[in-house]
Amino acid sequence: MSPDGSYTDTVLYDAPNGGLPDDTGTEGTSFAPDVPAGWSLARILDGLDTDACAADFLAEQNPTPGTANHIYVDYALLLPQTWQEGGSWQLSLYVQNQSAIATPVPAELTVLLDGLQIQTESVACIAAGDSLHLVYSLPVSDTWNHELEVRLELTDDPDLSDNHLSLNLFQENLLPPLINEVMYAPNTGRQEWIELWVRSDSLRTEYTLEDAAHNTASFSLPGSAGYYVICSNPMQMLTEYIDCPAHAVIETTGWPALNNDGDSIFLYDGSGNLLDQLTYTGQASQQGKSLERYLDGDLGPAWRYSLASAGATPGQPNSQSTPPPAFSGTLKLTGSPFNPKSGENVSILYNLAAEANYLNCSVYDRAGHRVGVLADNLSIPKQGTVVWNGRDAGGKCLPRGLYVIVWESRASTGGKILRRQLSAALYD
Repeated sequence: MSPDGSYTDTVLYDAPNGGLPDDTGTEGTSFAPDVPAGWSLARILDGLDTDACAADFLAEQNPTPGTANHIYVDYALLLPQTWQEGGSWQLSLYVQNQSAIATPVPAELTVLLDGLQIQTESVACIAAGDSLHLVYSLPVSDTWNHELEVRLELTDDPDLSDNHLSLNLFQENLLPPLINEVMYAPNTGRQEWIELWVRSDSLRTEYTLEDAAHNTASFSLPGSAGYYVICSNPMQMLTEYIDCPAHAVIETTGWPALNNDGDSIFLYDGSGNLLDQLTYTGQASQQGKSLERYLDGDLGPAWRYSLASAGATPGQPNSQSTPPPAFSGTLKLTGSPFNPKSGENVSILYNLAAEANYLNCSVYDRAGHRVGVLADNLSIPKQGTVVWNGRDAGGKCLPRGLYVIVWESRASTGGKILRRQLSAALYD
């Protein structure tokens, strides 16, 4: 109450009220929440006073005595679109204030192209429920696919799940996840698990694994590419495999118990579309070893038991049978010319500077049409081999002629992109 009695401000918290009056002098009907010990009651926005305590105050876990209150406003990145205009690429997106109040604190928006920062912008106050439309020109003039990432930082934003976007310029080239490694017969006391190879950044959506008996496991994948282990007990998984990255382990709802003598596994997206499947016949002598994908050949993927000393490589690239031949330089193409109809292929040997990298690799005909994708944001180690079997994305042998393989790799920690063009000749 002010000294002359002309002004009052009342905070009523917890219920029932017990007849205490509000600012009007009548019994209060709107109450701020009760809070746990060590928390404070804080005005949602300094200076906001509607005389409704439930609307004006919140429970504050991090009190700020003597300084301004935290302002919890949720900004979200929405509706990203890319298109070509006048020979260059454009990016459009919206920043929306999804809260009932506005904040005077500016947000920081950053746009990255292939991991390199190309735009930084300060986003001023956005009214409650309103949106800001942003359009950027991208420094892209070629016909290759590129990865875009948008990040939004706002102090005290309560929901960070909608502050990040990741997409490719050519969204139609996004590849579905594949079943990559299966532990169907673990050692005694250990759990079954299935590893998925997410070959490119994708939409965050629900997925389902199903066995031949129609038992299912439901889960969601993050939007970024990588190797993800699906299991029912993540803590046990990380204890059993200390080299498995924690971020790569995803807990499921339910689990389709895998038969040791053989079973079928089906992977579906949230719309019920079949993305991949595996049918295996178990071998009792291979207990404790995973079944891993090691080659996509003419008749589909080839599988073998893991060659790793630990019996499996969850959350990491599958085991390598032999290291690539020694060679000088960074990239070397071998096997050209070749005849795909005879089962021949070409190999790209690579020796990169970084221990972990991301790779985009596509095949083009002489007219500049992309006819195959060998890697789309694929996680690769320092050394290895990429194989092309001379077929297009549908598995059909391409006609004889000269083809260009475009290599684009970047260290997982960022930096410059290594771009090379290699030529391969097909004959029949």
